[in-house]
Amino acid sequence: MGSFWVIKCVRDVFPTPENVLALNRLNLYCRNLHTTKQALSDHYKTLNLKRDCTAKEIREAYLKLSKEFHPDLHKGDPAKDKKFSDINVAYSVLSKNHSRKEYDTAIMWKERDPMYYRTDNEKEKEKMWRETWGNPVFHHNRTDLKNDVNDDEYYGVKGIKRIPNARLVMYLICFSFAAGLLQIFLIKVSMKIKHNKEMAETAEIEKDIKYRKDMADSLTKEEYIEQLTAKIMADQVKYGQYRK
Repeated sequence: MGSFWVIKCVRDVFPTPENVLALNRLNLYCRNLHTTKQALSDHYKTLNLKRDCTAKEIREAYLKLSKEFHPDLHKGDPAKDKKFSDINVAYSVLSKNHSRKEYDTAIMWKERDPMYYRTDNEKEKEKMWRETWGNPVFHHNRTDLKNDVNDDEYYGVKGIKRIPNARLVMYLICFSFAAGLLQIFLIKVSMKIKHNKEMAETAEIEKDIKYRKDMADSLTKEEYIEQLTAKIMADQVKYGQYRK
């Protein structure tokens, strides 16, 4: 009963949905294996292989034995037909990584628990094995169940938690408001710079007009023309436009 005790401990200590589902399936399978004294089929022995064999060796052994015990070569021989069926069952389990791992685990538990036996109905046992541990749909659903536990907390990237919709809307409103304030501030600064530039240009023009008016009032016509010519030349030199 050691295997049942292990199942119960794991299920109680790690009560996650995927653990409960998987261990319940294994528990059901183990209970069916306790009903008779018939030993669990050794698929490795059926294919004449060691437990540490490679996938290539499994396939080569299957091809060799399936040709040797093919029903077309031994018509009317129930023993050979049974051997051919066992070869196909062994290959269906050992050829897939996930079903082979589960089978190796069952073998390990069987060796540690002397009460670990199979059912009398070989076909029913093998069907139960394939439908529980050898079925890829079961493993796919178990993976989906595990992934769905945290789907509501993350965006699909581990470490980046999902933000509640209400908080996300609030962040967007605050960002839009801040962007609007920044835009208004920049427009005001731009308008102020433009206004100051226009005021400086206006003051410079008014100063030049006043200078010329005062000069015209205090000088004769010849002196005014002479002073005005000198100022124009000075302005040209100042702005780099003077040519001799």
